[in-house]
Amino acid sequence: MRSHELAIDKGRVELGPNLLSGVSLPAAVVHEAPLAHNLMWMQRFAEAHGAQLAPHGKTTMTPALFHRQLQAGAWGITLATAPQCRAAFANGITRILMANQLVGQANMAIIASLIEQGLRFTVWSIAMRTYASLKILH
Repeated sequence: MRSHELAIDKGRVELGPNLLSGVSLPAAVVHEAPLAHNLMWMQRFAEAHGAQLAPHGKTTMTPALFHRQLQAGAWGITLATAPQCRAAFANGITRILMANQLVGQANMAIIASLIEQGLRFTVWSIAMRTYASLKILH
């Protein structure tokens, strides 16, 4: 097969033993039916227990999946670092839970800038000194 033909075939869905033929590895394979099932199951589970869901986005860093989770009813997306928050916000995610300490002036400046641009930001664990520094930057 010529390289031009491989480029055309690369994005096409294939089933069977040749699923990854012609794909640049490593690559994740996500099957639509299980994904849709898991999105709805987890959202129903959270709602049945009075919880708001903020799925971890740091594992996939896939904005299309973030939007699917939000459309299914998730409250927001959980991330671990300021650059991850910036990347998610740049892709339309406006409500983020950061499950990590916000440390360092550069990271605080990133988050302060995102808040000024409309990010709804929640941090899971924050020292009062960090909170005071973030308020000064904002």
